[in-house]
Amino acid sequence: MSSNTIAEGIVMFLVILLLAIVLMYLAYKFIASRKSPLIQKAQLNEEIQKSDLSLLIGRTGTAVTALRPTGKGDFDGLELDVLTKGGFVQKGSKIVIAEVEGKKIFVKGVE
Repeated sequence: MSSNTIAEGIVMFLVILLLAIVLMYLAYKFIASRKSPLIQKAQLNEEIQKSDLSLLIGRTGTAVTALRPTGKGDFDGLELDVLTKGGFVQKGSKIVIAEVEGKKIFVKGVE
């Protein structure tokens, strides 16, 4: 009689484990399929990092932080880590991407 209860317990555990795995998979698929702004921004950042950054040369944006000489710039909703070549650019100033070396994005202030 006790072997039945142990066997039933093991079967019940395996059924619950299987259901939990299926529910986690379905929840992941549902969340991944939603196109929230946060997910879209992350996907766009990943696409730009994988592509040739030299395509960004000439794009104008705004300094999100003070650039002394590094900081963040916003280019049409895309926030990137940028550098200046020794100059200081104040937060909120207009900037333009002047040069790209590997993964380094150099900007200059627009006057």
